[in-house]
Amino acid sequence: MRIIDLNADRSTIIENLKTNCGNETRHVLAYFYFEFNDANKQSPQKCLSSLISQLCIGSEEIPAQLEMLYEKCGNGRYPPPVRDLISVINAFATLEKIDDIYIVLDALDECPKTGPEDQRAELLGALAVIQHIPHSNIHLLVTSRQEIDIERSILPHLTVPSLSIQDAGVTADIRKYIKSQLISDPKLNSWSEDVKYNIEHALTEGASGM
Repeated sequence: MRIIDLNADRSTIIENLKTNCGNETRHVLAYFYFEFNDANKQSPQKCLSSLISQLCIGSEEIPAQLEMLYEKCGNGRYPPPVRDLISVINAFATLEKIDDIYIVLDALDECPKTGPEDQRAELLGALAVIQHIPHSNIHLLVTSRQEIDIERSILPHLTVPSLSIQDAGVTADIRKYIKSQLISDPKLNSWSEDVKYNIEHALTEGASGM
């Protein structure tokens, strides 16, 4: 497992993996993006179900566990439990026609940890189970802002060091870009220096190195 402490450039990551998996028929890619303004894309069930759907599309073989779960859930009428979805993903990892499975979870910090159920804790638990599959061929990449609960859950399972690009260099580039826009845009440039300074400061600090 690898974690990047940032909503990284998901398009670059995904496109590179798509190319790699496209060149290798026995490699399968599945990815999920947690959207803060879309409650339907925040739950562990939605995430794992989406990953399984993509694995089905990319694989030449479907595990029997998925068919059994479909029947167990009234032929799709009822939402499957997280533990059963984990079992299906584990089953994909054992298929003979798949050499490697690449899973990308983007903006994991947008998975909510408030409310009657701590959905993020449930998902982090699911990821820990998936990561501990013996001799697994699953390669998991997670992007997230720095959140204590995420780091405590994921860092012990990393197989490569985490990567952070929330540094001073990125902040400097953001500030430079904002300044250029304040100068080049005729409307923005007409504002007072105090207003432009406040805009530059607020946007740079709000970006938090992103």
